[in-house]
Amino acid sequence: MGGAIIGNAGAQGRGIGDIVKWVEVVEPTGERTVYHHDSITWVYRYCSLDSEKKIVVLSCLHLAFENGHDAARMNCMNFWKYRSSQPFLGERSAGCIFKNPEGNSAGRLLDVSGCKSLHHGDAHISQKHANFIINQKNATCYDVIWLINKCKDVVKDYANIDLDLEVKILGV
Repeated sequence: MGGAIIGNAGAQGRGIGDIVKWVEVVEPTGERTVYHHDSITWVYRYCSLDSEKKIVVLSCLHLAFENGHDAARMNCMNFWKYRSSQPFLGERSAGCIFKNPEGNSAGRLLDVSGCKSLHHGDAHISQKHANFIINQKNATCYDVIWLINKCKDVVKDYANIDLDLEVKILGV
């Protein structure tokens, strides 16, 4: 949950920041602090708590059922049906690797620049959606990082666009 909040995870044009009421974090000093929704900056795949290196330990979400519980349940079922129908579900992947640049799609840029043919070790760009890196068998973090850097270089050369990571690289 903390990672979802720090990265303002979401889909269909929404982010988890839309429903966060408050967040309790551990500060870099070790102290615990509560931040209310309005004191946090929420934008596409970003929350200001991330740049301040805080660790989310507790959160309160506001789950509104504006049209009743049955409508909320139906929305969840429809969303799950949609997500289940996507071609990349079930593959060994961390999900989308890059954020969508303003007014563009990272997957499309990776596709048209020729990145779908790239692989390193057991890490491959998905043939179904170019913004997914698939672990075919025993890919290492170094395979994935090499592929990420190569994709960034290819898109920069092709479209003069710098892709930003949607995932966080830790411990390397």
